Amino acid sequence: MIPVVVPVYDRTHYVTQTLASWRDVRGIGDTPVIHSCEPGQPAMVDLIRQQRPPSPGAVLVNPEQLGNDQNMKAALTAGFATGADFVIAAEDDVIVSTDLLEYMAWARDTYAADKSVLAVTAFRFEEPGPLDAVLRTPWFFGGACWGMWRDRWDEMEPGWPPSWYGYDLYLWTLAKETGRVCIQPAATRCRNIGEHGTNTHGEASGFADVWERQQFVAEVPPQSYREA
Repeated sequence: MIPVVVPVYDRTHYVTQTLASWRDVRGIGDTPVIHSCEPGQPAMVDLIRQQRPPSPGAVLVNPEQLGNDQNMKAALTAGFATGADFVIAAEDDVIVSTDLLEYMAWARDTYAADKSVLAVTAFRFEEPGPLDAVLRTPWFFGGACWGMWRDRWDEMEPGWPPSWYGYDLYLWTLAKETGRVCIQPAATRCRNIGEHGTNTHGEASGFADVWERQQFVAEVPPQSYREA
């Protein structure tokens, strides 16, 4: 069991698309999916409850406005509170490939004892390589969709940044300072569709060349993953 946590903001036009994407992921029916919502968004809460994947989990509402970084922290805390040793975190404007859970489960088991690995990301900027290939990268810029073990979370949670600092920058700095690597697929398994509001990385923010280069593929058949 690998919980998926999603911090949510008031952008129903993106969340509708990402919910549809997660419903197509293989194995999602047995996966706890936890959405962490900011307060004062009853329409968003209703939307998620109506359209969320048919899986266990919860729709949580923060007692106060937390902002980007602290909402992610709240979501991760809820994920690990399930007793899981590994949690996947995804932004609310990110669509994913159908093999996302299979890729993450393989990486969880393969690198659990390798303390040189800080985290696993589903994101890759570059042109795609083989679908079964997995890479080590000496930096972290995979906040769109990523996974982390409990022991690494216990290490980084005390220094988690305040809201609007940028948790991906924090993780990148931590990886660099401690000489750690992150695991990423040779072909991206996620794409950020956001262009307006929190976590904007779409065409309006100048990332159109990235999405063209990535060549994101939603339908990915089962793979026998290997480190390249």
